Order: sequence, then C-alpha cells, then structure tokens
Amino acid sequence: MQRPSFDASDEADADSDDDNDSDLSEQDADADGGVEDLSEQETDNAVFDPEPSPQDPDSTGPDASVADVDTATVSTSNVSDHRDSEMVKDSEVSHPSDPFTADSSGAVPESEPEQLSATQDLVSERNIPSAVRAVDTTRTSRSVATSASPPDTSTHAVAPKVGSANILRGVLTSFGFGPRAADSPVPAAPAGGALVNALWFAVRDIEGRPAADPASSIFGTGLFMPINSLFTVGERCGLICDGANGTQANPNGVGGGWLVGNGGAGWSSTVAGVAGGNGGPGGVFWGNGGNGGAGGLGAAGGDGGNAALLGGHGGNGGAGGDGINGGDGMTGLNGGFGVDGTAGGRGGDGGNAGLLWGRAGNGGVGGAGGDGGDGAHGTDAAAAEEDGGAGGHGGAGGDGGAGGAGGKGALLAGRGGAGGAGGAAGAGGDGGFGGTGGATVITLADGRIVDTDAVGGIAGLGGAAGQPGTGGVGGAGGVFGHAGVNGVSGEIGTAGSVGGEGGAGGLGGRLPIIDLNTATPAQAELAARMKAVIIPLRDATGIQMMDAYGRLVGPLNAYLYNTVIGEALMEVANASATVSLPARVKEVVVLSVGGLWGSDFELYAHEMVARLVGIPEEAIQSLASGQPPVGLTGNELLAAQFAQELISTRQVSDELYQAAEAAFGTQGVIEIVLLTGTYLSASSLFNAFELQGPSTYGPGVAPSPTPPRFDGDYGLGGRLALIDLETATPAQLALAAQIKEVALPAQEATGVQVVDSQGRLIGPFNGYLYSPVIGAALFDAENIFATSSLPDRVKEVAVLAVSGMWGTEYTIYAHGQTARLAGLPEEAIQSLANGQAPVGLTGDELIAAQLVQELVSTYQISDETYHAAEAAFGRAGVIDLINLTGTYLGTSAMLNAFEVPAPSAGAITPL
Repeated sequence: MQRPSFDASDEADADSDDDNDSDLSEQDADADGGVEDLSEQETDNAVFDPEPSPQDPDSTGPDASVADVDTATVSTSNVSDHRDSEMVKDSEVSHPSDPFTADSSGAVPESEPEQLSATQDLVSERNIPSAVRAVDTTRTSRSVATSASPPDTSTHAVAPKVGSANILRGVLTSFGFGPRAADSPVPAAPAGGALVNALWFAVRDIEGRPAADPASSIFGTGLFMPINSLFTVGERCGLICDGANGTQANPNGVGGGWLVGNGGAGWSSTVAGVAGGNGGPGGVFWGNGGNGGAGGLGAAGGDGGNAALLGGHGGNGGAGGDGINGGDGMTGLNGGFGVDGTAGGRGGDGGNAGLLWGRAGNGGVGGAGGDGGDGAHGTDAAAAEEDGGAGGHGGAGGDGGAGGAGGKGALLAGRGGAGGAGGAAGAGGDGGFGGTGGATVITLADGRIVDTDAVGGIAGLGGAAGQPGTGGVGGAGGVFGHAGVNGVSGEIGTAGSVGGEGGAGGLGGRLPIIDLNTATPAQAELAARMKAVIIPLRDATGIQMMDAYGRLVGPLNAYLYNTVIGEALMEVANASATVSLPARVKEVVVLSVGGLWGSDFELYAHEMVARLVGIPEEAIQSLASGQPPVGLTGNELLAAQFAQELISTRQVSDELYQAAEAAFGTQGVIEIVLLTGTYLSASSLFNAFELQGPSTYGPGVAPSPTPPRFDGDYGLGGRLALIDLETATPAQLALAAQIKEVALPAQEATGVQVVDSQGRLIGPFNGYLYSPVIGAALFDAENIFATSSLPDRVKEVAVLAVSGMWGTEYTIYAHGQTARLAGLPEEAIQSLANGQAPVGLTGDELIAAQLVQELVSTYQISDETYHAAEAAFGRAGVIDLINLTGTYLGTSAMLNAFEVPAPSAGAITPL
C-alpha cells in the first residue's frame, strides 16, 4: 500500500496547522457546534516527517505535535529512516518489527472499513480537533520552509486520517509511555511497565478491527481482555470498549471505557409505571453518551448519558410513557362513573456533550395523558312508573408529561440539545346516557293520549380534558455553538361530551320526546309539515299522533332526530297511501305485518282504521296476534296469507304468488309487496325504540325463514318482466331517467350492474318502475342515507346483515362488491352474506352487525346491545342505523317476493 507523494511546498502549510484550527473553529462554530467539522481539513494538513529538521535540531520533546502514521510502507523516494537517516531510493521499505504497522509477516494489513468499531467511529477524522493530535516523542518537529532555510526537497508521504489508536498512542506518549526506542528493531517495553505495554498492543489492534474480533492478534492471544477486565469498575465496561445496553434487571446503560468508548443505551421499559433506564456515559477521553430508554406506561423516560470528558455527543433522553386510559364506568357501580386517565411520563433529559466538542442530547418527549373512561348508561326502569337512572359521568383525561430538558453543548463549540416536546393532554370521557323510564300510555277522556309521570334518567357529564405537557428547556450551547431550542407544549385535549337524557318510555320509548318549543328550525319546519297531514287524519279516524302536550309521537318523533332522512321516510309513508288496493285489503296487510312483529303503536293506530273500514273484530284480533286470519275470505284472506308468508318465511310460494296475481293482477301484487315492505320498515323502528301505544299486544312471532330459490327461470327481472323503456309510460320514463342519473355512474365506479345489455333497469329498480310514485320515494330514501354520519363500512355492514338474514341475492351481490371497495374483510362479507354471526369484525362494526341481526331475527333489541350501540354511535347514529335497516328490510321483501336474482357472469353484455 503506497503512500501518496508529498510536495515540499505543502510543508509550510503544515506549520500553520494550529492557526488553522482556531480560524476554522470561528468559521464553523455558528453552523453546528463548530469543531466536529474541522478534522477533515486538519488531517489534510498533517504531514509525515520521519527525521529532525536541520534548521531546528532542538525541537524534539514531548510537546512536539506531529501526525502519527498508521502504516510504514512508503513510496519510492528519498525518505529518512527512523534509525540511521539513510536515504532509500527506488524500493519500498516496510518495518516488520513495528507492531503498529505490520503483521507478523512484515506486510502492512489492508484497512477494513466495514469492521470499524463504534469507538473508532467516535474518534474518526471528522471528530478530532487539532488540539489533541497524537504525539510521538521519538520524532522530531516538522521542518519549516522559511526564507532563511532552503526548502526540503525530500519526498514525504501524507499522513493517513487519524483514528482512535493514533489518539490513544498520542495520549499515552504525552504521559511518557513511548511504544519503542527509535533505534530498537522490536517494540521496547514502555516506561509504564507491563500494563501499558499490553495497552499499546491493544491500541494498535483495535485500529480497524472490532474489539471482540477473534482475528485480533491481541484479543486472540488473550493479552488485552484480562487487562481490560481489570478496569470494569465504577459502572464502566473497561479501558477501551463500548458499554452494554441496559436490561430489565439492570436498566441503566453501562458506561464506555475509561479511556475511549460509547455508553450503552438505557433499557426501554415494558412495565407500566417503571421508568426507562439512563444512558451510560461516554469514555473519559472520547465517547458518546448512550440514549435513555423509554418509560413504561405513565413512567418517565431515562436520561441520556453524558459524553466523554474531552469530546463526544450526549445521549438523547428517553420518551416518557403514555398515560393509562381510564376504564369505562359500569352501570350500577359507583354511579357508573368513568375512571380518570393517568398522567403521561416525563421525558428524560438529554446528556451533556464533552468538554471540547460535541452536540448535546435532545430531551425526550413527554408521554400523552391517558383518556378518561366513558360514563356508563343509566339503569333502565325495572318496573312501570319507575324513573330511569342517571348516566355516569365521564372520567377526566390525564395530564401530558413534560418534555425533557436538552443537554449542554460542549464548552468550546457545541450545540445545546433541544428540549423535548410535551405530551398531549388526555381527552375526557363521554358522559353516559340516562336510563329509560318506565312510563306507560294512558288515554284521557277526550281521546288524547299521554304518558304517565315516570321520566328518563338525566345525562352524565363529560369528563374534563387533561393539561398538556410543557416542552423541555433547550440546553445551553458552547462558546461558538448555539443553544438548543425549547420543546413545544403538548396538544390540548378535548373534554368529553355530555350524554343524552334517557327516554321516559311510553310514547317516546327509548327516545326522549322532542319539545317543539326548543326545536331547531329544521325540526320545527318538518313538524309543521307532519302536522298538516296527521291532524286531518286524527279528525277522520281518531288516531292520535300527538300527545296531550302537542308533541309528535310514534315514528314522527324519531323522524325529527334526523330531519333529512326523516322527511324522506315520511314521503315513503305518504306515497304508500296512494295504492289502488281496497281499503280493507290495505288494513289487512298492515295488521299482518304489525301482528307478526308485535308493534304496539302500529297496531294501536291501524286497529282503529280496520274497525272503521269494517274488518271483523275476530280478524283484527287474530292478525294483531300474529296468528292465521280468522273471519276473512276471498281476496282479503289471500292478502293476509301473502303478507304473513312473505314476512315469516321471507319468500312467497309459487302457488300463493300465482293465486295473488290472479286475484289482484301484477300491479296489485306489486302494491301488496311495497306496502308490506313499507310497514316492515315502520315496525323495525317501533320495536327498536320500544314505542308504546295505549294497548299492549303480544311479543310477535319469530320468523321461520325459507330463502327463495332464485333459480333464474324468470330472468333478471325474476317474476317481473323487465320494463321496456321504448314502451314505458311517461311516469316510468321520468323515474328511469332519475334512477340512471345516479345508478350508471355508480355502476361505472363499482362494477355493480344496474342495467342489462338493452339498457333496461334490473334489481330493485325494475320493481320501482311498476309503481312510479312509491318507487320514486323508495329510491330517494335509499340514496338519502349517503348523508348519514355513519361510516361507510358500518353502512355496508348493516345492509349485508339485513340481506344475509333474508337471503336476498341481488343486494348481497351489489353490497358485497361495495363492501369490498370500502375495505371490509372478505371473511366478514361472507359470514354476513350467509346470515351467520360476523367473523373478522371488531369494535363499532361488530356492534352494528349484532344490532341489525338481532333486530331482524328476533324483532327486538336487548338493552345490552342497544346501550352498546348508543355508546358507539350516539343517539343520532343509532337512529340512522335503525332507519337504514328498516329501508333495506323493505327492499329485501320486494326482491324476495319477486325472486329477483343477481346477474350472473354471462347474463349481461356491457353497453
């Protein structure tokens, strides 16, 4: 390995080395702490000068400052030998006897940069200020070219870049321990005795090799490790070594070697409440401090280790552990109060830099405060006339942990460490909803209806937010370095929301009845439109849709909670009143639905109408009880059987379908199916919110589903022929255009087919065209749920849950595709589509699936499931979820009644 030639003109540059050091320090200090960027220029100025200068014969001594050499191979040129100053020309000379330059064969080993140890990296050429260059007392001072002395024309080699071994040799030499005499062919015992002799071999051997490298001649022969181990005291790893990282048993990092080495990192705690370990300090002369470990939940981070005495970077402080979230309250225990979140841990302080150079460690970030637990739902009334229990208060959020302080930069030129950011404040828990009261409905002498005096429970208060953690103070900089910036404070937390008041039971059921005197403008406007319909209805039939205080009750109160969706559903109900079926047939169909579902308020209202239109009392009572009709004949009996079979089995047999078609015609069957679907939707709302009427009926009759065949014998329209738009009525054409305006872009985006190859609408849309007034209202109602606050995935879960329970092929096909696009797991899609308990769902999505499946299969929602949904989605979200379920119950009823299939792969040719 040849050295590059050295021009005599460079010798003068070397003489100005010390001046350059101070000049460069001033130039670079402002940039980034200064001195760590000087070494590259300094080592370029260093020279290899193996003989004394004739102009300065007395310069030899311990104060001489020259650069050391890592190899002894020189280029073919005039070079003075260490021993006799003879000129060597036209040959390469090596010194096999020099243990610092050659191996046992006399060859100079190649450098091994990929094996450089952390210690050598620490003292690389970019980290060595000129003030601590290696010193060799066996060499003379550098020759200086001046006007009084002719330039030295001998060829010199540029010194290699300085490494950790060079520095340590210089340090030892400065204490009087030389490696060998100038005229000695083999290493001489240093003045310090056997210890320093072994250390000299160790210093030579770690140059370019990891300390534990078995190829090392010193470590391999066991000469250094025993010496190193003698100094594993004072929480140091030895003389020259990197400290081990902390462990759970010994959290703090071990300090670097007494001479050179990096400190080990502190242990990052995995135990709640246990702080992280501190980083180990760097070596006495050179070395970086280790980083502090992160704290466990709610615990402080460890402090960063300080750098070595002379130079090195301080370790960063460990992050504080996040606070522990408070647990949710439990109904009936401790008032249902949520538990407070705990405070986040403080960030560890950054370690200080070395004396001469180095960056200080940054402070660790503070841990976030834990969120407060939500308050529990109040207890529901266990008996009539009892009040509902109060909702529990939410727990307070925990305070964010303070950021750690930045370490101090090097005294001469070093940047101070930045302060750690404060931890975010914990959010307060939401207050619980009040429990449902045990009010019942009574009829006054004048026919008005009103609840008894029981009330719902009051709402729980939301928990207060925690305080954000303060940012850590930045560390001071050196003389030529800048101070570290202060850390920013943590994010401000949010207070928990107030829970809702519980419904009183009775006419409002689980929903408090909205006071129109304090209603929003949108609620007041919708209420006025409703009253314009129901007041004439009341006068004609006696059906009370307002209580004695003028408040809307029944489904109308629920519609006011989301006026946009509520208005669309009200339009469906109004459109259903336009069917051409005889009045007695309409009431038979509605009583059949209400009786099977056990919907009290629906049966209260339509029993009155049924009597007015002359339906026998025994027929009314049998239908209201969910039993086969008694006292009916002809088309009325057929309509009752059709509706009951569709609801109970979720299909209509060919025999019954053909009989109904013969009795009512295709248009009549369409209207029976659409009317059944409309009141299925209403019944699901009545039962989900436990809306009562003046009379109490049975619990309903559980279904015995027998999914339809969907064998495809009828084509894409099922039992209904696809309407040819070339011969369609104006009303059908207008509705088809409205549907295509929305559905065709959706088909393009999702791949769900809505038209066949001839442009005819398929799926539910073909059925809507048979009754354009009701069909338009149903189409609008389906689309209006795009405005709901429910997440898209939750909506898809709800639709798939309904469709799977009913075995509705087209909606399973369509919403299976949109569910995939929304990101639902395939296993969840398949389980829901098959009407099975959901697989692969968690959290709110699982709660939504369970609520819908429970409502569709049992016609009820248990208190436990309802309260879980209310906590997950809020009252408005639960109302939207129930209305969405009811809407797709009606869609499923229509698709199953007409056995509308999903399009097969070859059934549709793209337009």
